[in-house]
Amino acid sequence: LYFDDIAQKLVEKAEVLHSGLAILFIDVDKFKNINDTYGHDVGDLYLRHIAEQLKISIKETDIAARLSGDEFLVWLNDTIDKNNLTLTVNGLLQNLSTVLRTEIADISSTFSIGISIYPADGKNVAELEKRADLAMYYAKKQPNSVFYFYNDIRKEEILDWVFDMITSLHSWKMSILISIIPNSSILLWMLMLNFNC
Repeated sequence: LYFDDIAQKLVEKAEVLHSGLAILFIDVDKFKNINDTYGHDVGDLYLRHIAEQLKISIKETDIAARLSGDEFLVWLNDTIDKNNLTLTVNGLLQNLSTVLRTEIADISSTFSIGISIYPADGKNVAELEKRADLAMYYAKKQPNSVFYFYNDIRKEEILDWVFDMITSLHSWKMSILISIIPNSSILLWMLMLNFNC
């Protein structure tokens, strides 16, 4: 993907400069309700509205992209201090919460954001995005707009997530190497799953 190529260049630059990056995995909570209630045209307008709010919330050196459906990825350059990052994400959430006024209705939503940080949470694009996605999963468990840092997730919670995922699927075949906790004995776990429920 073109976006991942750019993200990889950010990682390489951060490695050379010994700087940090923050990866935000953003989900629009209950976006399906907006589509179902007001129609897909309004839903598309709202997604464009979110994209505009993201654009005004980040620096020119940062990058943002819409993934499939109601998910967005943001890469913040030169970011490693957690306190400053918290302020940045709070500001971003405030902008995202801006109401979109349409002829049909005023549209707004809450958001769940998962955050991973380079180099602490991963050394490449795939690791960082995967861990931001996992942190977003925990953010969605909380009420209202909230963000969650990957390194705040306890190991026990990650195991719960793995087994929730296993029990939620009915027919699948996959191999999962649990590599989401660096420097941990859980790295020894490989689940070779061949389920036909």
